[in-house]
Amino acid sequence: MISIFSCKKENLDFLNTPDFLQNYYVDINPDYIVKCNKEVPGVGSSNWMCNGIPYRVPPNTKNVLTFKTYSSKYFDKYHVLALREEIYLGGFNLNINDFSNNLTNLAGWQNDTSLISILFTRSEDDGDVVIGSWDLDTTKKNTFKITGIDYERGIFAGTFNFYFYSKDPVEYPEHYSQRINFLNGKFTLPIPK
Repeated sequence: MISIFSCKKENLDFLNTPDFLQNYYVDINPDYIVKCNKEVPGVGSSNWMCNGIPYRVPPNTKNVLTFKTYSSKYFDKYHVLALREEIYLGGFNLNINDFSNNLTNLAGWQNDTSLISILFTRSEDDGDVVIGSWDLDTTKKNTFKITGIDYERGIFAGTFNFYFYSKDPVEYPEHYSQRINFLNGKFTLPIPK
């Protein structure tokens, strides 16, 4: 069973909210969600909630974690949630640790695969076209910590702070901001199998 949650208010106040701060739909298992404060400098901030999806990349044991929100544009007609925003975090070992010093952008990861690469992307409402991507700003104090692992229950938990920037404007200016931050993040997610 899929439950759909919307952070949009029934009184349609969200129509006056800048696109970057709107909260999109998430397919929530209440035990496995990610929460943080999404901050867009010069625009504002909002509470952000998303799905956290951990998995392993064969053939090695490195883990990948994605944080995703969805557009509901086609849900009523086709019952499909289209990808809207995604934070990709790849290449970490699952152990209790502060990985903050291992974080890098994709360019840094290509030079040293022992580092953890992070990228943020936004897609059009139908999820088919990526309209912008933001690299991790390595000049800021980004953090990623795994604070607990419960093997009996099959879950792990952690915290994060990510600062992103983009040098390139996207095709649709109303969907663009040069900087986007995800701060005071917390997650509890299933251990990847």
